Amino acid sequence: MQNWIKLLGTKDEPYDQRRHLANDHSRVLFPSRRAAVKKGDRLFLYTGTPYHRFFGVVTAADRPRRRPGDHRWPLEVRVLPNLVLTRIEAGVPADRVLPLPSGTRSLSLRQQSHVRITPEDAAALSRALLEALRAELTGLDLLLPQEYL
Repeated sequence: MQNWIKLLGTKDEPYDQRRHLANDHSRVLFPSRRAAVKKGDRLFLYTGTPYHRFFGVVTAADRPRRRPGDHRWPLEVRVLPNLVLTRIEAGVPADRVLPLPSGTRSLSLRQQSHVRITPEDAAALSRALLEALRAELTGLDLLLPQEYL
């Protein structure tokens, strides 16, 4: 199993809260380059401008498959959501969990749609996302037993 950062959105089409709420997180799309993701791999969901945050983790349920007729995003991977925050802004800033170049606060994936990360970085991201989920649930005033928070 590999761990990946999966960028959602582009400079021209940012992944914003509106798109996030409309997404059922059952698939992720890839550009024409060959996607190295395999069944069982974990993808940590990241969006750039304006949020620059990690907001979820999903597991690849299948290998990449071609999508006929879509030239911009011709590859699709079905995924199973493990943890997806409701609000992107409640997510984890990249500079909080990953080593970034000095003086930068956001992750630059440039032209890459996905980047492999180490098991240590994946563990740090998982812990940070769980903390963010606890904070998000606490803010909802749900009647949850204390052991869930």
